[in-house]
Amino acid sequence: MISSKNRQMALSAIIQAIRHGARQKQACAILCISSRTLQHWRKQGLNDKRQTVVKVPTNKLSKQERGAVLATCNSEEFKNKSPQQIVPILADQGIYIASESSFYRILRDADQLHHRGRTAAPKATAKPEPYLATAPNQVWSSPEKGVKSTVDLPLMHGRISSCQDHYAYNIQVLGIT
Repeated sequence: MISSKNRQMALSAIIQAIRHGARQKQACAILCISSRTLQHWRKQGLNDKRQTVVKVPTNKLSKQERGAVLATCNSEEFKNKSPQQIVPILADQGIYIASESSFYRILRDADQLHHRGRTAAPKATAKPEPYLATAPNQVWSSPEKGVKSTVDLPLMHGRISSCQDHYAYNIQVLGIT
């Protein structure tokens, strides 16, 4: 779609080319438009009427309904809960304000879509840096219950793994290549 500003420039260029002896169809082909499009611009005008249409959904929530969603989310009962928890609780009480996605959208628009509650926000934990043994006795590991670890030993061509059920190390010889 060509904007109104670019249409004006294209029309001026085509008119100038026609004045200098070019045929209208060839001048239009250079700008990748058809002669019919040029005729339409001359008849209907250069303004794109499609850009002036503002579409408003018929089921858009009113300011009062959006306020009710925010008031519900900020109420004492729901201040520590996410919309995923709020909507089913309200449904059990026979109350419908808006859908769960609408709750999320309204909270995002109001800049309230972040960790809710008194507890600290969950933090992502980074993976520990791997260690590579290039000689004997460089990497040591102690077994801990509930922790699985695998250390590759390229010099031994084996693998040491500690399992959560026992504290012994299993050395699996992979073979020398």
